[in-house]
Amino acid sequence: MAAKAANSRWKDATNEDGLGRMGEEDFLNRCAAIGVLGKNQKEELLKALKLRNGCGHPNSLKVGPNIVAAHLEMLLLNVFEQFEA
Repeated sequence: MAAKAANSRWKDATNEDGLGRMGEEDFLNRCAAIGVLGKNQKEELLKALKLRNGCGHPNSLKVGPNIVAAHLEMLLLNVFEQFEA
């Protein structure tokens, strides 16, 4: 419902593959809109997404082991541990 409110062309996701059609940024925004993520969590995850996208293509961006460790720690604490089964 939150996805349709943001984009009237969105079709309901009936399984995991349906969610795969949504972009990562839109997904984070929808999770925050329905209360699955807090505002600060969403903002940090959006920063992590931008970092991941920046590192995912050949360019001049360089990151060191401390940035990578902080990135992984933030994902572990705010995604994996929070939503583990």
